[in-house]
Amino acid sequence: MSGGHSGGVGMDKARAIADRVEAFVREVVVPYEKDPRRDHHNCPTDALIVELKEKARAAGVLTPHILPDGSHLNQRETAVVLMRTGLSPLGPLACNTAAPDEGNMYLLGKVGSAELKQRFLKPLVEGRTRSCFFMTEPAALNGAGSDPSMMLTTCRLEGNHWVVNGPKAFSTGAAEAGIGIVMAKSEDGACMFLVDLPDPAIRIEHVPNTIDNSMPGGHATVIIDNLRVPADQMLGQAGEGFKYAQIRLSPARLSHCMRWHGCCERAHEIATDYANRRMAFGKQLIDHEGVGFMLAENLIDLKQAQLMIDWCASVLDTGSLGTVESSMTKVAVSEALMRIADRCVQVMGGMGVTDDATRRKRHRGRKAACIDSENSRDPWHSDPLAGSVVAELAAIRRRLDTARREIENYSKYEYILVNEKLERATDELKAVVLAERILDSGKTPSPEELRLLETAQACRLDQARERVRPILESFGARTVPDAG
Repeated sequence: MSGGHSGGVGMDKARAIADRVEAFVREVVVPYEKDPRRDHHNCPTDALIVELKEKARAAGVLTPHILPDGSHLNQRETAVVLMRTGLSPLGPLACNTAAPDEGNMYLLGKVGSAELKQRFLKPLVEGRTRSCFFMTEPAALNGAGSDPSMMLTTCRLEGNHWVVNGPKAFSTGAAEAGIGIVMAKSEDGACMFLVDLPDPAIRIEHVPNTIDNSMPGGHATVIIDNLRVPADQMLGQAGEGFKYAQIRLSPARLSHCMRWHGCCERAHEIATDYANRRMAFGKQLIDHEGVGFMLAENLIDLKQAQLMIDWCASVLDTGSLGTVESSMTKVAVSEALMRIADRCVQVMGGMGVTDDATRRKRHRGRKAACIDSENSRDPWHSDPLAGSVVAELAAIRRRLDTARREIENYSKYEYILVNEKLERATDELKAVVLAERILDSGKTPSPEELRLLETAQACRLDQARERVRPILESFGARTVPDAG
């Protein structure tokens, strides 16, 4: 494989590749989202991934950002392609653009020797195996996380081998991976090694349940116990580990943003499709101003995220490490896409927090669950979007449950206000409050006060039952409870 990025192939050719990728993801990959081949963590099994990769290979879209001659699309071109793979949570796995493999391939292509590329990079590019990046360490042991200088894992040279010992955590894809990149510290500083997996010296202690469901091999906690690595399997020289990690840093941050963008683009498609079919209050959801505003804001956020990705990619294509730019982009894009996911859920209501949305149309996709994460505690691959979206979903679920309880008990109230139009609801609330004050005063109401009393009377329980009926039905109520 070539060392790093060339000048690319041109945007026209990159877009042609992206178009083929998109067609493959929508037509071939999306139906596999319902495939039952999942492990106990609900992640795709290796059998499912192998099948998808074979289909991608047959379609000519396997590892589409690396060309047959080993040259790599530049970052702007890569963005065009990887955003399309993100249109399904299975898309990056099928097309071999998922983390951690995509970042590991980039690093090996950039700094690996010819021998290391042939042995370790080639099978990754060909989709014959998966890889893992061992850097993050258990927080309980005060190991490396956001501060990699806290690394506990050590290595020492014995003859022509390095001996590595220490704990690792959130090692994405460790189970069943064929290749590993291990970071450890020596007397000279951080070191980075390539290793064959499985190895009895790398023992998986625990694979926690996590919120993502598209990362095969999970996010394992492992113990490295006297791992012996031939000296020629070190990347670079002793003490250069952090330097090489930094080479991987910015492109990996950016590639997360690329895949997330595709994920949220599809979420927006689902929500828009739903809004154009779902009827509520006598018209389609799309015709309700609030829904239209949310979908319009989605388009704004999608475009701004796309522009941020393109800007950062342009910086990286100059040869800069882009540390600041990639950090800015990851924050801005992840927050924008979180907002999109939240709006999609709100547009779809209760349907938005189920996987039934993916079954309504073959070309539509998963919503806020389409989160591509690598090492959740890895400072270089952390996924703030995932946890935030889950928290938002939980809050929305609580709000829906509260609303359902209140609506189902509406007959216990004297007045019913339906907040369909804010201005009308505000006027009705004002009328109810003032009407009660007028009645309590015992005074003869003025003409203006009589109008307030009439408005309030229209909001009384016996007058509002028909306004409440469609709301209850939208929440799935079979009947409207009798008043009183």
